[in-house]
Amino acid sequence: LFALSVEKSALHNNIKQRTKNMLDCGLIEEIKALYIKYPKDSQPFKAIGVKESVLYLEKRLTLKGLEEAIVSNTMKLAKRQNTFNKTQFNNLYMGSVEEIRHAILKHSKSGIKG
Repeated sequence: LFALSVEKSALHNNIKQRTKNMLDCGLIEEIKALYIKYPKDSQPFKAIGVKESVLYLEKRLTLKGLEEAIVSNTMKLAKRQNTFNKTQFNNLYMGSVEEIRHAILKHSKSGIKG
């Protein structure tokens, strides 16, 4: 199994930028439309980005608080995923994009007979 390893600061910046892009592209409006149409206790309303947007729509978060909550919860999820990968897979290879590319090529060539 191959997994990309990203520096924490780079990951945090990527998540912040992605969150900003989602908000700029209409996340709140999209969630508002769903919030009106579907039961609030349904599973999709528990997803990161959605649950925080509901809190914003209910005036329990400011726009800044919404953005910070999405970033924080996404960082926590990334950490849990990383921990899961490290503890559950014996043949995990983690590295940079270039290291992973090299390892995949090496692995694929080792399986080719002829």
